[in-house]
Amino acid sequence: MDCPSCEQQFWTRDSFETHWENFHQSTEGALVAEVLGCHHCGERRMDRLDWLEPDMEEIQCQSCMAVSTP
Repeated sequence: MDCPSCEQQFWTRDSFETHWENFHQSTEGALVAEVLGCHHCGERRMDRLDWLEPDMEEIQCQSCMAVSTP
């Protein structure tokens, strides 16, 4: 798993999430609630999560391109 904000790579989701929370997410813009964040990579930056039309019921993460329903 690659960090979307730097070149660091991780073997486990836990190690990536710890890195993400400590080094990037808190300093890179407005955050959405955890429940609205990407279920795949943990992305919570508002400008990296797009509601998909036409129903606006799914969110696509622009960091990992995963689509999820909050």
